Amino acid sequence: MTPPIRVLHVGKYYPPAPGGMERVVQLLCESERRLEGIDSRVLVANTAASTRHDTVGGVPVTRLRALGAIGSVGVCPGFPWALRRATRDVTVIHEPNPVALVADFLARQKGPLVVWFHSEVLRPQWKYRLLYRPFLKRVLARASRIVVSSPPLAEHAAELQPFRDKCVVVPFGIDRRPLEATPDIAARVEALKAETPGPRLLFIGRLVPYKGVDVLLRAMAEVHATAWIVGSGPLRERLEADAARLGVASRVQFLGGLPDAEVVARLHACDVFVLPSVTHAETFGMVQLEAMACGVPVVSTSVRSGVPWVNQHSQTGLVVDPGNADELARALRTLIADPALRRRLGEAGRARVASDFTLEAMASQTAALYRDLTQGPTQTAVARLTAAIRGESAPWPVAAAPAFQEDVIRSAVEHGVESLVASASRRLETWPSAVRERLAARATSACAIEALRERELRHVLSVLAGDCVTPLVAKGAALAYSIYPEPHLRARVDTDLIVSHDEMPQVVAALERLGYARAAQNVGELVSHQVGLGRTDAHGVWHAIDVHWKVANPQVFADLLPVIELRDEAVPLPALGPDARMPSPVHALLLAVVHLAAHHARQPRLIWLYDLHLLASRLTAPEFERVAQLARSRGVAALTARALRQARAAFDTRIEEAVLAGLDAVDPRDEAPARFVDEEPGKLGTLVSDLRRLPSWQARGQLLREHVFPPADYMLRAYHTTHRTWLPALYVHRVVTGGWRWLRQA
Repeated sequence: MTPPIRVLHVGKYYPPAPGGMERVVQLLCESERRLEGIDSRVLVANTAASTRHDTVGGVPVTRLRALGAIGSVGVCPGFPWALRRATRDVTVIHEPNPVALVADFLARQKGPLVVWFHSEVLRPQWKYRLLYRPFLKRVLARASRIVVSSPPLAEHAAELQPFRDKCVVVPFGIDRRPLEATPDIAARVEALKAETPGPRLLFIGRLVPYKGVDVLLRAMAEVHATAWIVGSGPLRERLEADAARLGVASRVQFLGGLPDAEVVARLHACDVFVLPSVTHAETFGMVQLEAMACGVPVVSTSVRSGVPWVNQHSQTGLVVDPGNADELARALRTLIADPALRRRLGEAGRARVASDFTLEAMASQTAALYRDLTQGPTQTAVARLTAAIRGESAPWPVAAAPAFQEDVIRSAVEHGVESLVASASRRLETWPSAVRERLAARATSACAIEALRERELRHVLSVLAGDCVTPLVAKGAALAYSIYPEPHLRARVDTDLIVSHDEMPQVVAALERLGYARAAQNVGELVSHQVGLGRTDAHGVWHAIDVHWKVANPQVFADLLPVIELRDEAVPLPALGPDARMPSPVHALLLAVVHLAAHHARQPRLIWLYDLHLLASRLTAPEFERVAQLARSRGVAALTARALRQARAAFDTRIEEAVLAGLDAVDPRDEAPARFVDEEPGKLGTLVSDLRRLPSWQARGQLLREHVFPPADYMLRAYHTTHRTWLPALYVHRVVTGGWRWLRQA
């Protein structure tokens, strides 16, 4: 089992210490720990002169001894040492946080670093440039990723401009449960409406200059409504005096700080929520989300931050110019006069929160980010492909390097899932359009090519039926036309047909009459149990057919499922016409297992695992028991258990534990293909396995001769020559170079 990713969050303080950033860190850590594979911990300053280790909401928290505080920052001499000693895979510094910036500089840590850039620092320029900026710039330069809560923050924050390629947008999420209208809240809402019958406006926040409450008071002179002002701060007395001077004091209620339940009741009771911020110090406006979650339309301002990105104009509310009291008044009057508009915007806001601003969405995106940093680009590309096929969200890093796009495309092609992923377009909304378009183009091409392959295969099967041969369509081609919604979704490069050994000459001759030519392939009685043929049609499409008389080339698997047994239990394949048949579901699953093992797939292609997933998902309980019985009796129980677990790990395949337990009851060491379970044997290992499997020294000698001295026709095709006089030299070259390659792969 993969160990969890250990994530160390470095903040200023942690709840119950108050603060907006502190609350975000708490919600994030608690949500991450609910995810499988993420172990989040916290390192912060204490508010006391002692170090304390505790657990809050399931999150381990270390609060370091503070000698005091400068402003809102604790002075902790032990922070660099604690940061250096902490065990983790990823460090997340929540910024603004001068203590963490200095500690990182002194600790000289390496390894993946994420900076969560909550907001810009608003300080006197000389202090900022001298004391803060150098440490921030160093940490941003060292960071692997920089997280921002909205695209505008990345666009407008001056310190982020040199590092835009590292920025990733992860919107803040909120816990909607405390905002629900419980019976007690609903009763309080009705009481509030009775107390204040007119249109009700609500503001929640600190009474400080950037909040723009003075602008709201000026607008109230033109708006006939009651405004509830919830919050306290240094400007309260001045704002109360402004309300009296403007003649709106009777309609503006300064309520100060209120209990949480009362705040929720007023959110549900108000008609419009107002956030009249006048500067980008209002970075996001979390309180907007709370209002939207309650179905309340929002009026906010177009400050250069995430505020207008959260509340989208004419979709979830209205957005006005900051500091413009007349425009704010017009927006408020518009909403007050139109209840239907308020309902429409409020419901859209509620839906936007539920879709984009949940704790689950926030944590899943940060977890994906941590995996990006710890697992490497290829693995994370495969992880995104797998998630898309499973039907899950597969968010794309907003600022992922262009090379990652190529990783995803290349991985999709290598794993044979480009069409499958393209079909999941609704789950790829965050993927770059260039990636979606390339996948869609490949899927369109695959669909057209598969249509030509289907016509060709139908014709081949019809011709063979006329010769009284009914081959079994196997592996990818059979699955494409039986268990996949559309054949082109199952990527393949050839068609596998299974016939008896006696029918081989007749089938090969029929295919050669149709224009097929043999591939350059070493064919013998023991070295290979198939013949490959191919042709190019009038449209330039290559058609390859592998004709098998045994189910696999390695001797340990060759006789696992005899052709006569496969034919006895074969089922119709009507999608390819009346002459088409394929192995039964039980045999098809075992063939998929053997295919996985014979290709030494310790890291199997996703399309092979998806084959297993679809096959296993369709089996009945008796069929599953038959699979287990055959696997045990044929000596492939361990391989079957491994393959099923790989499919389940990738695609959550439904597999009864009793089936796996029955397969696990067999000791893999007692089965012939044991080395295919424990290791990738390579060519030399497979040869050793084949030699051990053969019953006599005569057969072993024949296998070695077929490997070392294949037929002359094969040698001439492989070396692209027609001069038979060169054959002795070609055989010598094959022995020397081929033997060296095999030894290197041992």
